[in-house]
Amino acid sequence: MKTLVMVVTHVLHETYIENIKNSFENADFALITSEEYKGSLDFKYKVVNPNHQLSKVCSFLISLEEKYDWYVKIRPEVELNRCVTFDNLSKDAINARCRAYTGSKRIPFGASLGGVWQGAYADSIKYHPEHEHIILDDQMYIFHRNVFEQGMCSPPVEQGQCNEWCHAVHWVKNGIKVNPVGFELNFHHLTVGMSHSTHINI
Repeated sequence: MKTLVMVVTHVLHETYIENIKNSFENADFALITSEEYKGSLDFKYKVVNPNHQLSKVCSFLISLEEKYDWYVKIRPEVELNRCVTFDNLSKDAINARCRAYTGSKRIPFGASLGGVWQGAYADSIKYHPEHEHIILDDQMYIFHRNVFEQGMCSPPVEQGQCNEWCHAVHWVKNGIKVNPVGFELNFHHLTVGMSHSTHINI
């Protein structure tokens, strides 16, 4: 199994890169930044792209000749609390925690709203026995080669600012499924502090 982990950011802050590298077994690593990285950390691929997150990812994947089984998009501010495995992930959907969720699923560590966001976005996670609405978090998401080949990046992604709701619109427009899952991680916001994964409907 071949895995590519794409670290995507404006300017690389190195603090948690070693943690990220140690959390994926036998993976290659790509760095996609808005400004050139001149540090000493090793990446198989290093790309400068001034556009925003989703556009960075898709531009890189479209140009990449080597094929992988699994792709991981991750921000360098992520600190993973356990190694990531792929056994229970969907090969036909984007796998990620939720930024907003309405539905009946019980997902340990399935939301991104702990820590500094605790309470401020309490209404973003709601139980409903029948209706389901999913907005995936974009700090880290994982997808199989199948998803890319289904047209995940086609048509081309707009180059402007793109938050989680913009991602959701793009997935729907391209017929891409989403699969809410749990990842145990902390996200170290450079200005507001740390957030961490919280449970959904538990």
